[in-house]
Amino acid sequence: MAQDANKMEKTGWARIGVSNRVCLEVIYHDFRIKVYAKDSVTAQPEIAGPPRPITHLEQFEPKFQFYYQPALILDQGSARYVLNNDTGNYDVLFSVVMWNDELETTIKNGLFTHYKRQIPMDEIIVRLLPIEEIRIEAHVDPTQYRAVGTWTSYASQGRTFIFKLICLKEDTAQKVCQQIAADPVSFAMNFVVYYSLDTQNSKAHKFAIQAETLKSTRMCAELLQRFPNKDAVFLKADDAKHLLMETASNVVAAETFDEGFDVSPDQELSLANQLEKMLGMQKLSS
Repeated sequence: MAQDANKMEKTGWARIGVSNRVCLEVIYHDFRIKVYAKDSVTAQPEIAGPPRPITHLEQFEPKFQFYYQPALILDQGSARYVLNNDTGNYDVLFSVVMWNDELETTIKNGLFTHYKRQIPMDEIIVRLLPIEEIRIEAHVDPTQYRAVGTWTSYASQGRTFIFKLICLKEDTAQKVCQQIAADPVSFAMNFVVYYSLDTQNSKAHKFAIQAETLKSTRMCAELLQRFPNKDAVFLKADDAKHLLMETASNVVAAETFDEGFDVSPDQELSLANQLEKMLGMQKLSS
């Protein structure tokens, strides 16, 4: 899955004492994993010529600490779907591998070679970046399915993380699960994962929703044209879901965090639940 960890200003990296410059990339299961060094690790490998011994190792901390980005490798056997009785939609759940022992061993070996064996292997400490929250975006037709794009806590730093997709129909949910099982790499290319670093600072979330994005949806425009003077209209359940799905993909939400941590306003968030309340939708029994 594509990743974007650069939504935080440089000060966010400074707060956790990690350089935001990539010091190494390692290949793991055909994926490139970026590795970052703790600020105290200043030893650099020689670009050319014979290696020279580092004479100032005593200036460093006893351990050489490095942080790596999550692997985000999709577990092709994890996909399953369930009926959401509250919404009538079908939720597809699947897991991604965030980290494991094999990955950390691969990173250690890469660092040992990268620094020309000048840092003792047993003193290399590697850890997953201190990620606080994660969210996902799906670059697919929202009328088929959409990702639950809200920020989700990752405080537990588990080896795996579960993402959720929302499908309108059961056959779509079945096909999605089959795609994950058959070709997880191609399926994962439809998504971008964002994560925020844990800086030990509290955050305040504010949402700014622009009404113009609702009016710009195709279905809303058709309704306004057909019923220009109506305050309320009756829609079939599938049409109502379609309107929410289309609107949620277009709504622009600007998330403003304290300390100047801003998420770009061009990021589409899935706001179907909030939109349903805002639009005053009510379910009527036949």
